[in-house]
Amino acid sequence: MPTLKVNVLKSETVFVANVVESLEDHQDGGAERLKNRGENEVFADDPSTPLFNADSDFNGDVDDDNHVTTLIEYFLFFVCGLGSSLCYISTLSSLVYFKVLYGANSYVYLSLIIYLPFLPISVIQAVWDQHYDKIYQSRRAFLFRGLVGFSLSLLGTIFIEISRNSGLASLCGDALLQGFGGAILYGTLNQMATFTGRGNGQRLKAIILAGVQSSALVVLGVGLTSGFKSHNGERFSRFILSIVAIETVCFVAFLWLLGAPSVAASMVRRDSSLRQLDQLLDIKQGDSNVKEVHLLIDDEPSNDQVAQLQVTELSLENY
Repeated sequence: MPTLKVNVLKSETVFVANVVESLEDHQDGGAERLKNRGENEVFADDPSTPLFNADSDFNGDVDDDNHVTTLIEYFLFFVCGLGSSLCYISTLSSLVYFKVLYGANSYVYLSLIIYLPFLPISVIQAVWDQHYDKIYQSRRAFLFRGLVGFSLSLLGTIFIEISRNSGLASLCGDALLQGFGGAILYGTLNQMATFTGRGNGQRLKAIILAGVQSSALVVLGVGLTSGFKSHNGERFSRFILSIVAIETVCFVAFLWLLGAPSVAASMVRRDSSLRQLDQLLDIKQGDSNVKEVHLLIDDEPSNDQVAQLQVTELSLENY
């Protein structure tokens, strides 16, 4: 049972294009050539242009421009993380005010309603997101999720101001919109951190989480500057308008993040890898001699010199 393996240095999920070419003529001897070519280079769609060469670039330094861009992107991820939770945190921070309006049970209902969407949204994103990324490409798919997430958060917040005296049921419906928006944004940002981090995804996820938690401080600051407290509901409108303005800034930051160099490049590489993975699966389905295709991802490279890269092992099993 011979096993053919290719060790690939990659950034998120980049496959070796010329290896895919070899696999496509697998029955004509391509599998044998797989052992002897392309094992040290990572390619995108163009096999003539390597993204990384293990022989010449292993000890390469990051240039200053990339370093500045990375710092900007860290900040954008932080702001977007703040925006993912800002709206529903503003509602939770107003629970004493709503308790005065609707009674003690409003605290339980609002807390439950806001956090209820997180589990189903996580499951839906895990099952369906990659499927639609293949169809519409990552940039369009993530833009759509961002638009939906921020729109739900903003609409829920605005509706709370419009219908705050319409009853507890209406208030819970508005809070549910905020919960869905926050859940979509949090899952979307964590996915982006995974394929943008290039071996450093955990740091980006920590930055996003820091933004999520920092929203409570922002809400506190807005409450103090607007003068809103539980006993003076006439300041609630000013409080909500300030939250909406900050959330709009966070949405602009998300649009900026989608166009950031490393995020845009990572999405291109991701789309390329998804297409080539489909090619590999098609080869497996069309060739009875190929029983399995494996893609093994190592999120923690053993060599500190390639901290921006990850190691993937792609193997064909031949019977």
